[in-house]
Order: sequence, then structure tokens, then C-alpha cells
Amino acid sequence: MRITRRQLRRIIREQVNGKRVTVYRASQHPGLDNTNAADLPGIVRFIEDASDIESVQSVRAGTIVTQYEVEVSGGFGEYQYFNRRQPLEGSGLVGVKQIGDGQWFSFPEGGDWQLLRTGRSIPLDEIVLDDKGFTKRVWWDYNQPAGAQLDYLEKFFGGGAS
Repeated sequence: MRITRRQLRRIIREQVNGKRVTVYRASQHPGLDNTNAADLPGIVRFIEDASDIESVQSVRAGTIVTQYEVEVSGGFGEYQYFNRRQPLEGSGLVGVKQIGDGQWFSFPEGGDWQLLRTGRSIPLDEIVLDDKGFTKRVWWDYNQPAGAQLDYLEKFFGGGAS
């Protein structure tokens, strides 16, 4: 069985970095307190959903995709969906949930995590829309090779935080 580049990166990140994760958040508000974020495959799925014709308006609403590097000190717990940064009762653990190929994380304010670095920020419309305002081919053409969207995003973020 052949291991993909994405699987290899995930294995290395889990073994070498332990509890250090690189996540991406699409929002109009910076920061991770009481928010949800995803790894690169997770944010690809989010962008695919945002690229649907019904939600292109939300893409144009000033949403920014930001890269964050986080150290998790207390382990992982149950994923919590934060709605508009409203605090929820919980353990303070960073929540994690597998959705498709991606992992989604919830970051409770004052929880067992520390923001190490804020990486690059890119307007979502630059990622999704071409210069004429149409959705870029990489997001809608199902004939694209497997991993094309992931490679496309890695281009924007320089291959992830190091």
C-alpha cells in the first residue's frame, strides 16, 4: 500500500510534534478563543462547501482564511461546535472530530492550549474566485486529480507552518 504525501505529513506531525497542530480558520474575526478550526484537508472541505453556487455570497462577505500553529497541553477531548464564539460548558480540552479526510478542532477560551504562531491570512475570495468573480476550476471541476485542492491551498500557505 502506498502512503500519500498528505498521510505522511500527518504521521510525521503526530509522531514528531506530539501535541502541536497547524489549523486553519475561515472567519471575519481573528483568533481561536471559543472557535472551531480545521487541518488543511478539513479547510479544503469547508472551502468546497463555500464554493457552492448557493453560498458564493458568503465567500464575498470578507471572510479570511488564517493559519495558526497551536500547542495542546492537556490532550484532546470531545469536539464542541462554537456558535459565534459563545462559550460552552466543558473540560477546557481542545476538542477534535474527524470529518471526511480532515480533522476539526474546537478551542475553548482559557483551555489547555497555547497559540504559538499566527501564520498567513488570505481572503477566501482570492482562494475561491477568479479575477472575473467566478468560482475557480479547482473547486468545481471533478476531473481535477486527487489532492489538487490540497496542493492548491498549500501553495497559498507555503506548505504549512514549520
